[in-house]
Amino acid sequence: MTASDKAKQHGFKSLKPVIERSKEARRTLNDWDITRPRRLQLILYGLKFEQLIGDLPKLSYEARRAIEAYTEVGKL
Repeated sequence: MTASDKAKQHGFKSLKPVIERSKEARRTLNDWDITRPRRLQLILYGLKFEQLIGDLPKLSYEARRAIEAYTEVGKL
């Protein structure tokens, strides 16, 4: 399994967003996949965690709007 395959397993479309967000070269990530697989795995988990945390305000807003819409329907 390649670094790109592992990135896809973690929910990224390809290795490109991992490269952009980690600011590591493709070659470095591919090398770490072979020589330091744990390091690559931790980077992927960390980037996914950052992505999820970044989405929380949006999710919270959407959840709040859904609750408001639901309670408004109940008042009618």
